[in-house]
Parts: sequence; C-alpha cells; structure tokens
Amino acid sequence: MSLLSWITLPVLLAAACGFSLWVYHRRELPVTGRRWLALARALAICLVLLLIWNPRLPAGPGDGIGQGAVVLLDGSLSMAAGPPGGGTAWADAVREARRLASGGGRIMVFGDAVAGSTADELEGRAPAATSSRLLPALRAAVESGARAVTVVSDGRLTDADFGRLPVVPGLRARLQVVGATVANAGVADFAVPARAEQGTPFVAEVTVFGEAAPGAAARIEVHEEDRLVASVPVEIPPPGQVVRTPVDLPAPAAEGLVRYAATVVLEEDGFADDDRRVRHVRVAPPQAGLVLLSLRPDWEPRHLLPVLEDVTGLPARGYLRATGSRYLPIGRGGEVADEVTEGELRAMLAAADIVVLHGVGATAPDWVRDAARNARRLLMFPADRAGASLGGVAVAGQVEGEWYVAADLPASPVAGQFADLDLGALPPLTALHPATALSGATALQVHLGGRGTGEAALVLIAGEGRRVGVGLAEGYWRWAAREGTPRRAYRSLWAGVANWLFAGERLVTAGPPGPAEPVIGRGSPVRWQAPGMAGQELGLRLVRGGEAVFESTVAVDSTETFTTAPLDPGAYDFVMSPGPGGEETSGRFDVERYTGELRLPPVGDAVSGDAAEGGARAAAGRPLRTHPAPFILVLAVLCGEWIGRRRRGLR
Repeated sequence: MSLLSWITLPVLLAAACGFSLWVYHRRELPVTGRRWLALARALAICLVLLLIWNPRLPAGPGDGIGQGAVVLLDGSLSMAAGPPGGGTAWADAVREARRLASGGGRIMVFGDAVAGSTADELEGRAPAATSSRLLPALRAAVESGARAVTVVSDGRLTDADFGRLPVVPGLRARLQVVGATVANAGVADFAVPARAEQGTPFVAEVTVFGEAAPGAAARIEVHEEDRLVASVPVEIPPPGQVVRTPVDLPAPAAEGLVRYAATVVLEEDGFADDDRRVRHVRVAPPQAGLVLLSLRPDWEPRHLLPVLEDVTGLPARGYLRATGSRYLPIGRGGEVADEVTEGELRAMLAAADIVVLHGVGATAPDWVRDAARNARRLLMFPADRAGASLGGVAVAGQVEGEWYVAADLPASPVAGQFADLDLGALPPLTALHPATALSGATALQVHLGGRGTGEAALVLIAGEGRRVGVGLAEGYWRWAAREGTPRRAYRSLWAGVANWLFAGERLVTAGPPGPAEPVIGRGSPVRWQAPGMAGQELGLRLVRGGEAVFESTVAVDSTETFTTAPLDPGAYDFVMSPGPGGEETSGRFDVERYTGELRLPPVGDAVSGDAAEGGARAAAGRPLRTHPAPFILVLAVLCGEWIGRRRRGLR
C-alpha cells in the first residue's frame, strides 16, 4: 500500500467508529447495551474497509500461499507441438513445472480458463485449451497471495503485447519458454463461395502460414467430400507472413450441401491441428437469381442489394444507369465486374426470379417499363406518378419532409417481422409519394412530422401469378446506416417482403432448419436456428462416425434459435424432430479441429511487472482477502448486531 493509503485508512476507520456511536446515541432509542451494538456495527464497517484495502498479513511458518513458488503452466493446444516421433513442449513443461513446484509450491494450468492442479494430476493430462490467456491466470495468482510467478509456456500467448507479458500490479512474472522449434505449415483461411451452380467450376483461395526452413515446399490438397479435386504446390512463407493461393476447382459432382476440405501437406510437420480447414458450399441448379436496376444515383441500392441476397439465398446482381446506355455494376465493395450492355441487362431482367427496379419514372426506357409489367416478382421504388402506375398504385406528387413510421403497424404479411422492435427509434424517411388509390395491402404507414393522418409507405399487391411490392417512400437506407434497432428493422422489412414475393415457396438455395453455420469453430457452442418454431420443444439427435453422441429435447426461444454445448471436432449428422404433426429435419455440419495458436509469434524470455505498482518489492505475506476469517467475522458481527437489536426492541 502507498503512503497515502496508510494515511487514509486510519482516518476512515476512526470515522466508521464515530459514525456508529453517533447513530446509537443520537438516532436510536436509549436501550441498554447500545454501546455493544455500536461496537458491533463499527467492527463490521472496519472489516469491510480492510477487505477493500486488502493489506498483506505476515505469513506464518509453512504458509505456502504467501511464500511458496507459484507456477502457471500453459495448457493450450500449441503445447502439443513437436517433431514427429519426438517430445512435445507439453512434456518439457510438465517436467519443468514439477521441478519448480517441488518445494511446496502450487501449479495453476491456464488456457481458456484457470484451474489448480497437483504434480500427480499432470501425469494423465493433455493440453486442450484453444487459447493461451495469461492475464486471468496472473490475476488469479495475485488474488491468492502470490508475489512472483513463473510462467511455463511455449511462448505463444494470446494476450501478450509486443513481446511483453501482461502486467498485474503487485506481481512479478517470469516467462520460461520450453520446447524446441518445430517445422509447421497451417491453413489460415479457406475461402469458397457460399453457393455454386451445378456444372460450373469455381475458384477457391487457400491462405497458408507456417514456420519452416527458407524456401520449404509443401502442397495444398483440396477434397470435395472424399474425392481429391486439386493439388497445387505452395512455398511456406516466413514466420508472421501468409501466402494466398488461388485454386481452380472442378464443377461439383452433387447437389445440396457439399463439404470441401483444404489441407496443407509438409514433410516433418510438427503440429497437425492447423493443417486442415473445412467449408461447405451449397450447390444448386443454375438460377437467374435477383437483378436490381437503378435508374438514378441513390444510397438505397447499395444497402438493399446485399440484404436481399442474404435473406433470399439467391445470386444477386445490381446495376446503375450512368449516362445514356451505360450500366455499371453495383457490388459489395471488393467485387469487380464489367459494365453490361442494354441487351444483356434486358435478358437478365426477363429471366430473373426477382426484379428490383429503383428510380423508375416517366423517362424510363420502354424495355424497363416492359420488365416492370411482366415480372412475376417485382419490388419497385418509383420516381414519379408514371413509375408508381407501373406497379399498380396511383399517387400524388412527391412530398418531402420527415416521415416517421407509425407505431401501430397495419395487418400485413410483413407485420410479424417487426416484433420486439422499437419503431420509435427509426430515423424518419425523407420523402413520400402519397397514394390516392390503393389496389393492395398497406404494409407500412408513416406520418409527416410524426402527426396527422397515416399514409402508405409500402404497398403489397398480389395478383394471379404475380406479386408486386411498391415502396412509396424514400430514405429507407437511413435505417441501414445506423447500428442497432434501425439496421435490424431494415433487414427485417425487406426479408419479410422477399418472403412474401415467393409466397412461401422454398428456394432451392435455402437450407433447412439446423446449425446457424455449417462449420463451427473448435471449442465454440453450437447455435441452432429453427424458423417458425419459436416456443416449441424439439428432439435433437447428433451422430458422429455412426454413433449417437447427443440425444435430448431442446427448447426454441422467441428468436427461433437455441444453443447447445461445444462438441469435439469431427463431422456430425443431426436429426431435429418437432412435435406431433411436424416434419422431421436432418442435415450435417462440421466442428473444425483447427486452432491458429501457431500463427502467434512466440514471446521471448521476458520479465514483466517492473512498471507495476509495488512490483517485486510488494510487502511479503498473504493478502487479507485470501483469509476466510474476515468474511466469516463480518457475517457473525452483522448477525449478532441484528439479533441484539431485535431483543432490545429496535427495528
């Protein structure tokens, strides 16, 4: 404790005693024994203050907490690295930890969490943590009374900063690196498209890292299910760097969810848990997908296109008319595409599953107007009366201003999408084409300035063999530009409209209920989605290698999701069984073995704590909080005061 702390503490202790005496002599009835009651309260307050200050008490003989060695042993997966047929860093670390703790010290194993261990318990233990988080272990050590610790690790620490160990005030930590340098190559990332058309080849990208001799050669192997479909050479980059290699893959041999695995093969590889990455690609017959055409510059298409692509699962293409007959692509930022001709765009609109037209008005080309009249599924944002009439809505002239969404949603197919959303948090829309005659259902209403009569902002029109959504307002993109409720509302609105356009038809690219992600990281819980099953109980069965590893009943929450515990790495099949009358769903997913610990540069031998308050010069002994007696005494004194007050008639 600092000099100021030593001055402040006696003042507060005296104030606590004075406060207790004043309460019982000035604010309470003059009962017998009140001095003892005041003393009990003062003692309780003083003990709490001492626990807050946490001074060290002299350690008695044989008290290992204040005096014995504390060893923090790295129990992460990277400790299992070692040359083929040779020793591992874990074996060296266990021997060193036993030696350091042989004089009565303690061993604490850290990784994802911290746990105490004896030297004998380490015999049958293996490293299993997916990270090496040292800071929580250092905090646990100092809370237990340690003044100095030795960290035994391979040096690949998740929370080491610029080659230094994390600093904890009052604790001196020394890092002892064990294990020899091993040759290793790993797959940092395996990028594949989420969807692929049957019969069409595609390109994947494999990112490789490693530590090997300069110029060491390896090869990348890609398997489609159990079939080897590509093998390309790769040179292992220097430590701390990666190399990205494009890999041409043949057309998938099957439809549905296809598993692809990329493996880097290096002779004498010393760590197998980062050699392979798994991805799933949904393979479907060729689809025209979704085509968006914007006839005027605006932020709406930029935000709308990726949302519609995500919620429909369809391949989506967007184009903006620049000048004359030039049509430029709208992408997700990193995508590069060439401009298209008017004829190509006309063919795309004619074959599209969903047509989205933005900024359509009286000056629109005839072929665009024909696309608006003939599309089976159309989402339109008109620019004027002529554009709105193409969608089947008569409107007045545009009215600019702040149009706020009405809190009371009209009954419509998309109303359920706004459940649990605060509509008052949505930014106002910037303009509206007020409808003078409606031929469909109003899905969204707005008020100018938040007052007055509600006006239709979104109209859904269903005819025989045709569905049209007409957005009469402008500025929806302002919702997407703000995080939280506005962005959720934007996605929910257009997801509902897209679902309505398909009238409940299941898209061939849409997956069944199951894991939210087809590939789950090692050690991560499995998050499941069950659309339309909120509040229901489902039977869930998981099978790996032909054996059932999980079978239970799970409850789906209000967000139509539920979570199960982390699973061991491997390929799993699942069966979800709803209640009577429900349709059983099955599928598969993978839990990756991958861990990226060997991507972390090793921390060299180092000592930390010099900059920490007290550091290695902290007072010897055991911190007060590590003794159970003060906590027991506080409870006893408080209970005694309470009993004494009741027996003397005080409340």
